[in-house]
Amino acid sequence: MLLRLGEIITVLEDACPPGLAAEWDNVGLHVGDAGSEVKRIVVALDPDAQALERATGEGADLLVTHHPLFRQPPRRFTPTDPDAARVMAAVRGGLAVYSMHTNFDSITGGVSDALAERLGLEASRDALVPEGAKKKIVVFVPPDSVDKVAGAMASAGAGRIGDYSECSFRVAGTGTFRAPAYAHPAQGKAGEFNEVQEVRLEMVLPSERADGVARALLSAHPYEEVAYDVYDVAGTRSEVGLGRIGRLKPPQALSDFAVYCSDRLETPTVKYAGPSDKRVSVVAVCGGSGGGLLEAARRAGADVLVTGDIRYHDAQKALQVGLAVVDAGHDGTEAPSVQALAALITGSLQAAGYDGDLAVYWRADPIFKPAGG
Repeated sequence: MLLRLGEIITVLEDACPPGLAAEWDNVGLHVGDAGSEVKRIVVALDPDAQALERATGEGADLLVTHHPLFRQPPRRFTPTDPDAARVMAAVRGGLAVYSMHTNFDSITGGVSDALAERLGLEASRDALVPEGAKKKIVVFVPPDSVDKVAGAMASAGAGRIGDYSECSFRVAGTGTFRAPAYAHPAQGKAGEFNEVQEVRLEMVLPSERADGVARALLSAHPYEEVAYDVYDVAGTRSEVGLGRIGRLKPPQALSDFAVYCSDRLETPTVKYAGPSDKRVSVVAVCGGSGGGLLEAARRAGADVLVTGDIRYHDAQKALQVGLAVVDAGHDGTEAPSVQALAALITGSLQAAGYDGDLAVYWRADPIFKPAGG
């Protein structure tokens, strides 16, 4: 059966929750009518002019991409504004555009898992978790409001552990307070000392979602004054998050490994930083821009980090602590994930009974080319 766009979005968001996206990110539906029927879907890395042309040329109703159509909405819609021009092209072609960006970076089977698999890493395991990347939020809630508050926090990105969602811990207890005479407490009486039944509700969350989760909590909570705390969680291991780490067998010299990465990723613009003869066995990977994970990779015991968009001074710092770096480009390290994204979409929609067509498109040539190439 065919599904409407809104139904497809529900399936995709269950498989890849928007709450896992970074707070600065712009994921989800950028263009489209949730009530429209979807007969054909095209999947691509970027919603660029080529992908839009390919999707409309194939009669697609929906283009699902990794990168968003825009980070910030265009201020004006004229052909001279690149973001606006792409929006206009999608509208002209009757094409809905939906993105799964840093939320797809974070899930099991996402961008970095696809990169680790393409490089043939064995025992690819925990995500690279920077210091302070995980937090726990604790709030005290009336028993009849626990589900509402927990649901609001989960929708904002809390309660995700591995492939499990809406994870929480709850324990009943007694809360005490004295409200001023002019207050309107949800439990107890104003001007008196009160003992009320409450539930201690705890959920984990990515640190970048802390502000959004707190806003969701406060919006759903019935109290005038809400007691809640947010803690750093030390020593966490997780399969949800940016980056993966695995083992290269057999080990290779760094210079040979860089050539291996170029061959496996089919990109000619790979460069590396570190001693050419350095033995590479434990490999950290992060598709896209992974410079922020250099310290996490070092702490995880990696010999090298494979990623894109590494800055000069970041590479210097990595070398000072004994970590080599292979920069295979932003698109080079994310290209393997297009097939993984298509597989996730196909499996999720087929399970929901969808039998429309799905095609995969990705840029044939990398953005950057080597000199003389």
